[in-house]
Amino acid sequence: MKKIIAVIGAILVVVIAALLVIPSLIDWNGYKPQITQAVHDATGRNLDINGDLSMSLLPFPALSVEKVALSNLAGAQDAEMVTVEEVRVAVALMPLLTGNVQVTKISLIDPVISIESFTDGSNNLVFDPAQATRSGPDAGTIANPQSGTDSEPAASETAPPAEPAGDTGSSDLASTIQIDRLEIENATIVYHAPGSTERIEGLTLGVSADSLNGPADGEGYVFYRGIPLTFNFNVGQISQTGPFPIGLRLGIDKVDGGISLSGQVDLSAEYPGFNGQIDGNFNDLREAAMRIAGEGADIPDIAAKPFNLGGQIAANAKSVTINDLSIRFGETRGSGAIAIDQEPKMRADVALRFNQLDLDSILVLTHMGEGAAAPAGGNDATTNNGDGNATSAPENGDSGQSIPSQGGTKSAANGPMIPADLTAAIDFEVETLIYNQTPIHNARVNAAIANSKITLNEVSADLPGGTDVSVFGSISGSGPKPSAALSYEVASDNIRAVARWLGVDVDGIRADRLRRFSLTGGIKGTQDKLDISDLDLRIDDTAIRGAIVANLSGDGLPALGIGLKLDRINLDQYIPTAPVAANGDGASSTSGGGSATTGSGTASGGSDAGKAASGPASGSDAMIKTIKDALAPLDGLAANYRLAADEIISSGVSIKGIAIDGSLNGAQIKLNNFAVANAAGLSASASGVFRGDAKIPAFEGVKLKVTAQTLEPLAKLTGMTLPAPASQYKSIQANVGLNGPITGPKLDLDVSNPLMQLAINGVLQDLLGAAPGIDGKLVMQASSLNRLLPLVAPTYEPSGNLGRLAIDSTIKGNATNIALGIAKFGVGPFETKGNVDFNASGAQPKLAVSLSGGILDVDPFVPAAKRAGLMPQGGSGLRRAAFNMPKTMKVTTVDARDGTPWDDTVIDVSALRSIDATISVVLDQLDFDAYSLMKPDLKATLVTGLLTIEKFTGLLGDGNLAIDGTFDARNSDTPKLALKGNLDGADIQKLAPIKIANDMVIGGAATKFNVTASGNTSRKLVSALSGTANLMLNNVRFSNADKRSADPKLNLQALLQQGPQAMVVEGVGNNDLLQSLEADMTITNGIAKTTRVDAVSRVGTADANATLDLPKWLMDAQADFDFSKKIEELPAFSVYAKGKIDSPAVSGKMDKVAIKILDNILDKALGGSGSSSDSSGSGTSGKDAAKGLLKGLLNQLGR
Repeated sequence: MKKIIAVIGAILVVVIAALLVIPSLIDWNGYKPQITQAVHDATGRNLDINGDLSMSLLPFPALSVEKVALSNLAGAQDAEMVTVEEVRVAVALMPLLTGNVQVTKISLIDPVISIESFTDGSNNLVFDPAQATRSGPDAGTIANPQSGTDSEPAASETAPPAEPAGDTGSSDLASTIQIDRLEIENATIVYHAPGSTERIEGLTLGVSADSLNGPADGEGYVFYRGIPLTFNFNVGQISQTGPFPIGLRLGIDKVDGGISLSGQVDLSAEYPGFNGQIDGNFNDLREAAMRIAGEGADIPDIAAKPFNLGGQIAANAKSVTINDLSIRFGETRGSGAIAIDQEPKMRADVALRFNQLDLDSILVLTHMGEGAAAPAGGNDATTNNGDGNATSAPENGDSGQSIPSQGGTKSAANGPMIPADLTAAIDFEVETLIYNQTPIHNARVNAAIANSKITLNEVSADLPGGTDVSVFGSISGSGPKPSAALSYEVASDNIRAVARWLGVDVDGIRADRLRRFSLTGGIKGTQDKLDISDLDLRIDDTAIRGAIVANLSGDGLPALGIGLKLDRINLDQYIPTAPVAANGDGASSTSGGGSATTGSGTASGGSDAGKAASGPASGSDAMIKTIKDALAPLDGLAANYRLAADEIISSGVSIKGIAIDGSLNGAQIKLNNFAVANAAGLSASASGVFRGDAKIPAFEGVKLKVTAQTLEPLAKLTGMTLPAPASQYKSIQANVGLNGPITGPKLDLDVSNPLMQLAINGVLQDLLGAAPGIDGKLVMQASSLNRLLPLVAPTYEPSGNLGRLAIDSTIKGNATNIALGIAKFGVGPFETKGNVDFNASGAQPKLAVSLSGGILDVDPFVPAAKRAGLMPQGGSGLRRAAFNMPKTMKVTTVDARDGTPWDDTVIDVSALRSIDATISVVLDQLDFDAYSLMKPDLKATLVTGLLTIEKFTGLLGDGNLAIDGTFDARNSDTPKLALKGNLDGADIQKLAPIKIANDMVIGGAATKFNVTASGNTSRKLVSALSGTANLMLNNVRFSNADKRSADPKLNLQALLQQGPQAMVVEGVGNNDLLQSLEADMTITNGIAKTTRVDAVSRVGTADANATLDLPKWLMDAQADFDFSKKIEELPAFSVYAKGKIDSPAVSGKMDKVAIKILDNILDKALGGSGSSSDSSGSGTSGKDAAKGLLKGLLNQLGR
């Protein structure tokens, strides 16, 4: 026995050793060609085994294959349809001895499966052995590798065809195969569809089963679109003759809750089906949403509510019915039923009722994943669109959830849009619908589908503010394209509440506005055309009526026809009141730290700003791009529009009679007519084309005409400030014409009113750049400058008639650098020409003025309130009685409140520091008062506040006048004046014409002065006046003196009888009144005193002494005369002038004895008896008056 046991043991050892050693001696890789050929013959695909193939028998039979790949169809995106890193199969040994197969474990490690649908409707799940090329051993046979002998014929080749196995045989076979465990680790399933790609990653699955017919159960997890899902399932014993149980639960990793499906599957019926229960519950839907969307998602607390779903489901291939459907989400309760049947005809019935539906929560959940990063381990669903750019796959995943059939799709291009055999009834009702945290009551959709038509019996809801909305009508789908005929009605007693509900801020609008609202109309249309007719919208007191037609048949945007008419609206009642700033200012101001403009006129950091502003081309290109981008939405759009409004009120201004008629063709905008009957006193009309479709957008024939009866309403509307009250600007008309590219169109502009006409014609330059400008011509004229001045300079009132204004000039430049080439500048009879250049591009603006030619009379330009003259005027004393002044001599004066021509108005000299200037003026003649300056030539410069008169020359009274000096306001608001000049060789007759009888006083005159002053008012300037002055006269005489005796004697009696002409006829003869006179004067702090007066005359002698107090406007002068050598019986006398400079009191002094003698002579000369007694009688009244006057004069001299 021991030997038998030993033998048996030895045999067992040998067998075990053989079982352990023999498999390792066999080269299993040698069977790869047969295996791959068998797969190729069966599927038409290539199987590649790139790793090792091995088998072991102990401790249990096991097969291992590494790096297996099954090829894909030609043209597929992935070269391999299936790749597996490793396949392991383990079989229990003992059941094999009884004829049963017990697979203890199948493991698939890192499998990747690529499924693809193609544009023709086919997919890569086609395995066609007929397409395989047979080679090598027949399919279904496995030959020993490297065998040198022919094999016996395989059973498959010799055996007769087997009878088809019945269900019992198949069931018995499945029952003999038991799979204890199927495990899949880290599987990836990729689905490609035209235009999208879906991926399921990280699939890990474990399945246990008693047999291939079950029962079985399994569990696993997977990442789908980054969502970590868990699942488990169980299946009972599968039966072909009766129902068997099945259950499935799907959950989200680390989230309490899930969705369960339980019931029975019946495969024995004509249409196998399922009957069971669906249950879903999540204790906190926000927690589930956070897990789905990712930790970065913003899921509000409103979603933190429990969610439950339940219902009874009965489904097969022909029908689906859900009864006792219940939905619960927070306070929301819903119930209903859904039934869908395909036989005998397609019919669907849906009835759902909700007590409350929180649409806010639903919308939050709908968008919960937007903008959030996918959780770790997730994947991005992306699609390569063929150009190398990845685009996001559709989020609903519809394109990636089903695999189209292998056959081609049947075109329904000519079939009905809605199947004719489809009938349906839909009744959806929500008692309270929550949107924007506001309830909407009685929302209902009741519709029916029959005969390819959807009939909307009722679509209605009660919105906030007592607003009722309803839509009814039908949508027909009998053809390949749908058509609709709908009507709508909206009525509200408080549309303000609806606006608030929609998130519109209306709190600043008047409380009585946004109340009543209604909207009615109809919509008819197809895919090719949409007609919105009978549109009637009313809001408060405003009504808008009209229609809109859209042609949708073409590619791109629709072609529109719009016709709308508004009756009246007051926009002021709908504009919210602007909040008052905390500091009380209506507008923000630049703080001290801001980039405010400096005194020099440049902004801080001006050099950088200048560089940024340079390069107009680049600025224009950017603006053109902006315009193009703004017009881009119009590409493909064609529209005709006709809009009108009876009245629109804005900012208190009524705009009446608005009409707009035009068309759009893409970015080409045509305006046939734009008209406004009255807007802020303006009426306007416009027409033309804007070519936004051109490479550079352009104007074509754009014309604008604006007329204004007055600018007062416009000023009120815009808040603009005018020099004069806006009501004074009347009957203004402006015409504007534009043609050419927007970067530089041609401009034709004319502006006129009854007082003035202005025209500018030229080409606008760099219109879209940093420095737009113009190159053209400027013409301006006014019939009366005096009538125009109140509009442009209302504070300036000239003392005379200035006459007409005429300007004819070229104009070139921009706001910072402009040049005028003046061909004619005329004011009244004055005409000149020249150039004016203004350049503000640097740190300090610069002005250059050059004028030449013309005769200018200054007197009319002198302000009437400032007109002053120092010539004698009527009054007491020896004044005009002795002189026959020309009528043109100005003798008006200004008496300030203190009796002086000076005032304390501050002279603002800051403007002198804000600009630099070069001035050159050469005229033919300059007239002021009775003085005429011939050939005046002025050269002056202004540099940072220093005005330098380099040259002011001319001929004054035929004498050479030369003046130069400075006015220094550089460093202070108290300017300093320094002036010097001289006049040589002047003719007294031309300088200051004095006529006595028929003679003029002639002679030579010369003067020179050198003065300084400082002050910021006229009073301070004259009070600080200091310097010296000199006056020289020579050969002063009567013009006809050389025609008379050389040494006549003047009879006093004749003088008194004939008046001053006796001095010419019988007086001094051809003697000089003055051979020479030279006087020196010093001026100190505004007080001028004579320091020397030397006079030489053959008529007599004279001496004088004078003091002029200019600040006080007083004078004190004395002149002593002795004419006794030429005038018999005339004693020496003195004349005094004292008082106001422009109106002094004149008196004289003479010996009393001489006065008595003169009195007798006077009496005889006037026909008296020689006594001093008064005469009487009417015939002597005139002589008595003259006598009284002369005696009064003598009394003055005798004081």
